Amino acid sequence: SFARIWSYRRSLAGAGASTTRVEPGEISNQNWAAGNDYKTGYLFSTPPPSPWVGGLNLTSLAGAEQRSYGFVHFYLNETRGVANPDRIALNGAVAGSGHGLAKMPYLRD
Repeated sequence: SFARIWSYRRSLAGAGASTTRVEPGEISNQNWAAGNDYKTGYLFSTPPPSPWVGGLNLTSLAGAEQRSYGFVHFYLNETRGVANPDRIALNGAVAGSGHGLAKMPYLRD
């Protein structure tokens, strides 16, 4: 459920924190394998089994960003009854970026 996904990575809990609802002022940093992991591209320019010689695959990086934005869209549609979707947003101040996504991708490599 949305609340379980949210509470799993919640980094700042609101008053009366619960695993079944989201409280105003909470922060949750999302990294969920079934949700925003980008599995259709390889971030580095040299895919395995070759040794990495430097460089990034910018097409894969852009695809991963789009996957993350898609996950935000999923969140907004799954919050009904658990949280006010008008209060769910990317937070650039917390992420340290202008768009609210992390500055660096999380790699499960």
